[in-house]
Amino acid sequence: MRVAFTGDLGLTARLLPDPAARISPGVSRILRSCDLSVANLELPVRPREAVTAPYSHPSLFGLPAAWPVVGAAGFRALCISSNHCMDSGRKGIAFTRYLASRDGIAVFGAGLDEEGARAPAILEVQGRRLGMLGYCKKGPFTASGTRAGAALLSESNLRTDIPALKRRCDLVAVSLHAGMEFVEDVHPAVARFARTAVECGADCVVCHHPHVVQPVETILGKPVFYSLGNFLFDNRAGASPCDRAWRLRHRGLVAVVTFGPGADPTFELVQTSYDPDGLRVELSGGLELPASGAPGSAEQADRAGLRAIASREASTVARLTRLHGAAFLCSVLFDLRPRHARMLWNALLGRRGGS
Repeated sequence: MRVAFTGDLGLTARLLPDPAARISPGVSRILRSCDLSVANLELPVRPREAVTAPYSHPSLFGLPAAWPVVGAAGFRALCISSNHCMDSGRKGIAFTRYLASRDGIAVFGAGLDEEGARAPAILEVQGRRLGMLGYCKKGPFTASGTRAGAALLSESNLRTDIPALKRRCDLVAVSLHAGMEFVEDVHPAVARFARTAVECGADCVVCHHPHVVQPVETILGKPVFYSLGNFLFDNRAGASPCDRAWRLRHRGLVAVVTFGPGADPTFELVQTSYDPDGLRVELSGGLELPASGAPGSAEQADRAGLRAIASREASTVARLTRLHGAAFLCSVLFDLRPRHARMLWNALLGRRGGS
C-alpha cells in the first residue's frame, strides 16, 4: 500500500479562476500513482451564511468555488484539524464535511462535537484497513463535549484513541497540528507527542502548522514527518518577498509512504513548490531538509521561536513601511490584537510563550 501525504492546502480566492489548473500534471501523476492521497486542509470551506470567528486573527477560509482543486489533485482523504478549523464556526466544519461526503472523500480531525472530532476515518486500501486520526493544539478552536472544533492534542486522547483504532485496523496514521509557525526546528512538545503516538501504535505520524519544512525522523521504525510545509497555500499577506522565510513558505514535501506486509514502513520524499503569484504547485528540487538536532526544553524552544518570529516580523514591517509609506504602518497598528502584544512581550523578556 502506497499512501501520499502532503502539506497545507488552502482553497482561497486567488486560486480562482480555473482552480483545477493549480495542480501540475507532474504533481497530479505522483499523487494518483499512489493507492491513497491525503492532504491537510488548513481552512474550512465557508458557506455564505457563516460568520467570522471572534477569536481568530487573521480569520481565514476556503471558497466553495475553489473546491475543484481537491478533485484535481486526486485527494481521497482530508485532515481538517487545524487552528483555523473554527474560523467559520460550526457551519464551516459542517459545510466542509458535507462537500467531502458528497464527493466520496474521507474527513477526520474536526467535527460538530468532541466525539465527532475524535472519530477516525477508516478506508479499505489494497485489502487492508487504514485508520486516520487528527489532533490540534489546545485553543478556542478545539472541540469539547458538544462544542464543535478540532480534536484536542493531548496525551490522554492519544493513549485512548490510537490503541482503540489499532484494534480495528491494520494500520494507523496520525496527524498532529502543533509547533511554531515558520520555524524550521522541531518543537520538543511536538516531538514528545509524536513519540507517544508511535508508542501507542501509530504506523506513521504527519505534522502540520509550521508552514515550512521541518526534519523527518524514524521512531521505533515508524516515520515521523514533523512538517511537510505548504502544498498550496496563499502566504502573501504580511510577508516580505525579500526574506528567505518567504521563499520557504512556498515549498513543501509529498511523503510517499509504503506500508508493506510484516515490515516497517518505508518512504520517499518528493519536493514541490509554487510561485507566490501564480499559485500552481509544481515538482521541484534543491531543498535541503533541516537537520534533526536533539530537542532542548519546551521553554528554550518557545524563547528561540518567539525571538525569531519577532525579529522576522519587525524586519517585514520595516521593509514594507519603506516600500508603501506610513499608510502601511497605520494598517499594521490597526490590525494589532492583544495576543500580538503578549507574544512580543514574552519574546523580549525571554519568557515562555505559546506555540
